[in-house]
Amino acid sequence: LLFYTMSIVGTWFSRIVGAAAPPPPDEDKKDDDIKDKPRLRVGTGGEVPVFPPLAAVLCWGAGAGAWMGTGRRLALWWLWPERGGMMGNNSSATTSWPLLGGRLVVTAGVLYSSLTTVRACKTALEEAGTSPNFKHVPQITERGPFARRRNSMYLALVSLTATLSITFNSAWFLASAAVLWSYLNYVVIPAEERYLKGQFGVAYDDYCRRVPRWF
Repeated sequence: LLFYTMSIVGTWFSRIVGAAAPPPPDEDKKDDDIKDKPRLRVGTGGEVPVFPPLAAVLCWGAGAGAWMGTGRRLALWWLWPERGGMMGNNSSATTSWPLLGGRLVVTAGVLYSSLTTVRACKTALEEAGTSPNFKHVPQITERGPFARRRNSMYLALVSLTATLSITFNSAWFLASAAVLWSYLNYVVIPAEERYLKGQFGVAYDDYCRRVPRWF
């Protein structure tokens, strides 16, 4: 059930951000004009080796595998005093169902917020004629969530991953969130920033001064 649920969420994210927005007809000439500028390669051997939504799904799977496959489930006892049962450490104690219900409510709220943010980001990118996978970037997208932070999509992915630690009362997902954030912050985002700076120069520097990377 856990892997099935995560696969559904991962599919939603992939459908939302995976499809490239088709370039408008009048942008074809712009592509020819910028063909000699730096290009961002996504995939094996590229500057971004793993597409971020796929990286999130891999982190979810790693957290779930550790949660189910090890003898220690690392329950967040400092948040919830109960142990054992379906959501806690391996012991004969029972799960507190009211607390479990509360965790599921928190998860549903974060999931809704994350999907709403990703959809808003995709809409903003499409309106600017930009594809999320950097196949077509005619301009800097400064509308919607991108007017408040530069990496709203990635923040949604990290937030959802961290929230799984509340859902399943396991620190393994906190570790997965830390790994995902590190990959995004130290590999993906710097590569994207170098690419965008090469494309837009001073205009992108000004955008970075006005809008924070994360918060």
